[in-house]
Amino acid sequence: FFILLFLIFVLLLAAGILAAVEGDKVKGFVEEKLKVLTPISNQPQNVIDDMEKLQRELKCCGLMKGSSDWTKIPDSCRCNSTATENKCTDGIYQEPCYDKITTYMKSNMYVSLGIAFAVAVILIFGMIFSMVLICQLRKIGATTS
Repeated sequence: FFILLFLIFVLLLAAGILAAVEGDKVKGFVEEKLKVLTPISNQPQNVIDDMEKLQRELKCCGLMKGSSDWTKIPDSCRCNSTATENKCTDGIYQEPCYDKITTYMKSNMYVSLGIAFAVAVILIFGMIFSMVLICQLRKIGATTS
């Protein structure tokens, strides 16, 4: 049990270090993969449907370059021209969804780090208690023999 908890702890620690050190490389990798999806209109229907749902929820348009990621601008990119906080120009959201997603992830980074830290603390306590249990079992086994 101790070894299993220790392995989980090491994997969590490695993922945290990788995220902290290689964050820019991951961002570049994601950008590269998203550029493959443009133009979005040429993608399978399920990708188009998911993208339109994302655009409606985040109030954005396109993946990387805005409305130019579409060959025909869908209704999900259209906005109310009075909505200035959503960067609406000529009835179309100007902000790409990639920018909205990264902003959302950055704003929730502290919550993710707090959860990861709490899990790490619980794992450490689990390892400590399992070692105490092992020591007690060895002590009982030594006195009975």
